[in-house]
Amino acid sequence: MSYNRKTPLLGIPVPKAERLRSDVEYRKFCLIENQLVAGTGGVRYAVFSDGNYQVEIDADDEKCFVRLVGTGRTPSAHGIASGAYFRADDALVWSGLKRGKKYFLYLRSNSKTMFDFSDIRTVSSPFELEDKTALLMAFVDLRDEPYSLDPYPDGKVYSSDVALHTNDRKNPHGRQLFQDEVFIGKRLVLEDGATFEIGQIANVSDFKSGGRKGVELAGEGKEILHVDVQELVVGDGPSWISKKPNGRCAVGDIAIGYYGMDGRVTDPDRVMVYNKGDSGLLLRAMILYG
Repeated sequence: MSYNRKTPLLGIPVPKAERLRSDVEYRKFCLIENQLVAGTGGVRYAVFSDGNYQVEIDADDEKCFVRLVGTGRTPSAHGIASGAYFRADDALVWSGLKRGKKYFLYLRSNSKTMFDFSDIRTVSSPFELEDKTALLMAFVDLRDEPYSLDPYPDGKVYSSDVALHTNDRKNPHGRQLFQDEVFIGKRLVLEDGATFEIGQIANVSDFKSGGRKGVELAGEGKEILHVDVQELVVGDGPSWISKKPNGRCAVGDIAIGYYGMDGRVTDPDRVMVYNKGDSGLLLRAMILYG
């Protein structure tokens, strides 16, 4: 069997035989090569490297465009988009951007990218794409001059970051992390040694003092482990500053009655809050559940 072609990146030889169509075999081997190259990145969406971004204004229609160009011998960008390896040796351009708006800049692959790694399409959106069908490259703000471009927006993934994330325990997401929700399996330990066991949930509750008779607080079916109580400032100041015609002047000392210790507390999800001073004063409790 003879070979008359090879793939462009790894040089995989493509066989030629009487019963084999060379163009069909070439497509097959390009597909294999593409998957091999993409697999070295370890993810379906990642930037291996990108060049320099330039924001330019089209003087004719007052619109803007962003140009991404390579540096030296490096391509404008290469990486993985939707599982397909791409490499753009020529400049990439996001055009038709309107002044006064902001845009997220993406690259999107297609079925042809698997066989031609240079076939990649630029996509711009005023909103961050939630369907994860494109590779985030940059963010440009055209609302105020001078226009700004961020080549490292939140959500952009470099293959080097993925490797660092798996091998480095310290700051794998950088020195600052902005996350809408964080789920921790067992415990949260602070640098000073303070530990919070998972399952301990805090809640804030506002209520009026009951004086020496006390006020019962319920924990919504959850065991109450600890309660802190403070008086809230209402109007011109706290109760011990404000003059009241009926003589009420302060909350006084506060005591907490817990289940198993205070005979008036009959359930673990309840506590009693007593104060030596007056009733009817606004208090706030921080409740820690087990």
